Amino acid sequence: MAAAIEEAVFNALRGHHNAHTKLPSPRIIKIYVASLKDDFKEERRLLLEVIGPDLQTLYDDRQLEIEIVDIHFGTGSDGLTTVDLDPYVLEDHLEEIETCHGVSKSVFLIVSFHGS
Repeated sequence: MAAAIEEAVFNALRGHHNAHTKLPSPRIIKIYVASLKDDFKEERRLLLEVIGPDLQTLYDDRQLEIEIVDIHFGTGSDGLTTVDLDPYVLEDHLEEIETCHGVSKSVFLIVSFHGS
């Protein structure tokens, strides 16, 4: 069975494929972190810089890729900007959440919020 999959991958890389070509699905856990830009900055940083790499090390032997998506990480200034208020940005966020759900083999969403 493995040989057939490898052959299908090689054929696809060569440009030889059709509607009946079966390719192996990616083995990925893609986690979208949803929070406001100014909330949980330190926790989100630790998640991306410490916990994410530790998880990747844990799952390397299982050949799973761990990807953490935080749209706001490293975007600069505090507070809302005109980009944050753009209604099309919400569509981008929703598309990314759908992508995480579609490709992830496990958990795909972490939501963090706090009340005022």
